Amino acid sequence: MNIRNKTIAATVAAMLAAASLGAAAAGTQAYPTKLAAFEQAPVSAAQAVRAATAQVPGRATEVDFEHKNGQSYYTVEVKAGGQEHDIRVDAVSGQVIGSKVDYDDDQHKAKPAISLERAMEIALAKTGGKVKDAGLDHKRGRAVYEVETVVGGQKYEVKVDGSSGQVLSSRIEY
Repeated sequence: MNIRNKTIAATVAAMLAAASLGAAAAGTQAYPTKLAAFEQAPVSAAQAVRAATAQVPGRATEVDFEHKNGQSYYTVEVKAGGQEHDIRVDAVSGQVIGSKVDYDDDQHKAKPAISLERAMEIALAKTGGKVKDAGLDHKRGRAVYEVETVVGGQKYEVKVDGSSGQVLSSRIEY
């Protein structure tokens, strides 16, 4: 009796494991991962920034790639006139698909001398690949851009000084 129960339990466990692996495999085929969607997106982060700043003239300070509900887009933060605009740009067509206005709570922080676009160019010169996310941060009273690039499926984080354009650090993200 004991052996029979163990055999049945082992068979049921094997069937459940196989079913969950099959469901997981089907899920990855039906819904591409964020990284796969990013690598397939024809619109670059720099193109998304240009589209957003054409919509709202100002200084872009952040760009983030998003993939939700089967749609890929960039959210670009543009600061203009004491306001912060979050603008969504379709990663396939390059068209602005939405925007909202927030209060700019960083207006009293150090202003960078170089643009977000220039920081992305500097990071790409360092690592190659494609920019996935980039943003302006403030570290010890100075403006620092943090740029995430992807090269052959590997993610890199590059920190660029907002005043000089110097690469402060570059590392592989795990």
